[in-house]
Amino acid sequence: MTDDKKDVMVAMQALMGRLSDMARDRGTEQGAALSLFLQRALADAADALDIAESILGEEDLAREAARRVVYNFTLGLLQSLEDTDHIDQVGAVMAAQQAIDEVDADGVSLEYRDVPYAIPLDGDEDAEERLDSEESLEDEFRGMRLRAAESGVSVRGYLLNVACVVSPTGQWSIGFETPDAYCGAVEQLDGEPSEVMAAMYRRWFVDHFLTIVWCCTAEMRDRTGDGSVVPGVFSRPAFELARSARGESEDQEETAVKPIDLGDCYIEASQHVLDASDRKPVSSHFYKVTLDDQAFCGILELHTADGRITEQLNLFPLPKVEPGCEELENMALLEDMALRLESQATMLAAERRAPITLRRDIALTMCEGHRMMMAPIVDSDAQTAQPPAHGSLH
Repeated sequence: MTDDKKDVMVAMQALMGRLSDMARDRGTEQGAALSLFLQRALADAADALDIAESILGEEDLAREAARRVVYNFTLGLLQSLEDTDHIDQVGAVMAAQQAIDEVDADGVSLEYRDVPYAIPLDGDEDAEERLDSEESLEDEFRGMRLRAAESGVSVRGYLLNVACVVSPTGQWSIGFETPDAYCGAVEQLDGEPSEVMAAMYRRWFVDHFLTIVWCCTAEMRDRTGDGSVVPGVFSRPAFELARSARGESEDQEETAVKPIDLGDCYIEASQHVLDASDRKPVSSHFYKVTLDDQAFCGILELHTADGRITEQLNLFPLPKVEPGCEELENMALLEDMALRLESQATMLAAERRAPITLRRDIALTMCEGHRMMMAPIVDSDAQTAQPPAHGSLH
């Protein structure tokens, strides 16, 4: 790089820093102005309605008012930016989502809804009824368990957008979804770029699915006093298919279908492989799939002697809360899953007599057309075979 280009790069980096600082200051100013606007609006409403200002200060009402104000302010901001052609919609939404993630990392909750970017505020006629009927997560857990115990039949519901089933005896089972199944079920993600789908799956997996794993585990252990019990994990799409075959409607809460526990790992045969060879594999490539440097799952590609693929297996280690582990730490579950992923891939390759000859970390990539997980294209002439973490290279 020439000195002139270096100077330009340094100047551009300095410009980005100044713009970032100025934007943060502008956001802080607008936030203070928005807060003042909300306080004055509630006080004016109290005067106009001739009611005590303390009534408008009720926590539920104040939170709902703040939610609407922040939502519509953000919506207007994003629409205005797009109208000026300075920022495309996808880029703006992803930037806003990243900012929310960073706020959450500091322990501040903005309470976003289960369905991202689809908060039903405009014409929200049932808002008052919804506020009156909303229960805490603990109440929802307790309610489902009591209904199952009283009816003598298992009950299926959704907690934090995660399918759950509780038996009459209080055994919890949690619905797992692969990236393909999750993104296919969320209408708002239809046609979205791979990066958006991957980010939303990560949010569902870490903030929703793993949280429910902890909650179900804690509920069962607190109730039974047995620190070793764990909830089961089942395939949500397979379970719903079995319910449909049995004639149970999607809205029906009670279910006679028993969830099938997937155990420690869910293995999915990918449909993404084209022109698969029918010859026996002799080796395999293992790709640890990551999101933000955190391993979620893995891809095991089986190869023939001439380098053709026979099948692609997507591996999903399932979370297990160990006895004595009481802290709500989703990152700890992810780390444990990543360790088990390596051994699962090695054992699976050994069972197929196709030892792993190449290992790589890749970011989660999804086909926008049919949303299948994809392994990277590796040049067979250029690749360098790496020995497995355990054992020798065959």
